[in-house]
Amino acid sequence: MNNLEKNNVNEVLDMLLRTRRSVRSFTKEVPSKQLVEDIIETGRLAPYAILAVAKQTDFRHFFVISNNSVQMDKIKNIIVDVIKTQISTHENKAEINITLQSFISSLKMQAEKGVLGVGTAPYLIIVAERRGIPAIEQKSLSHVMQNMWLKSTALGLGFELVSVIGRLSDNKEFCDILGVQTGEYGFDACAIGFPTTSVTREGRAVPNPSIKWIE
Repeated sequence: MNNLEKNNVNEVLDMLLRTRRSVRSFTKEVPSKQLVEDIIETGRLAPYAILAVAKQTDFRHFFVISNNSVQMDKIKNIIVDVIKTQISTHENKAEINITLQSFISSLKMQAEKGVLGVGTAPYLIIVAERRGIPAIEQKSLSHVMQNMWLKSTALGLGFELVSVIGRLSDNKEFCDILGVQTGEYGFDACAIGFPTTSVTREGRAVPNPSIKWIE
């Protein structure tokens, strides 16, 4: 690769990083299975903890749930039950913690209206990463989500993280839907579809620059 090609690749990567967004409003247009599988392929290639999976290769699985399926309805109900449990657990503590108040308000909205991407996007993609020693499957899942997010951005598709799925590792009803052993996997998920509005470089809040060189 010559310098011009390297510069072009670098510019494309920078563009994708700047335009990556959470998309919470999707059109009814359904992406092709090929597009969805192209996105999943980038998740398959994401880094993982080789020691935690004992050098096996069957530790990562992807499940594509269609918006119109019976299984999606079951998953929605499970999510609402989990959210209601979280509300009852944390609500009494919210009076003394502003951050917790915001979290509880968000949970109440989700319990009332549903998790925005779940059921509105054409597809929910659930990723399962087998738990191992050390227990760092959630770190690997973060790499998977980032790869899939950037690929979705490159393809012009909208992407929303559905982090509540990560709380269902020990939920038997949810694991039975996927056909996996309860407690064996960590989960993460995303909603994917075509966004109702075009994604631009503007409008996304990012942390303030903070770099400290220690030499």
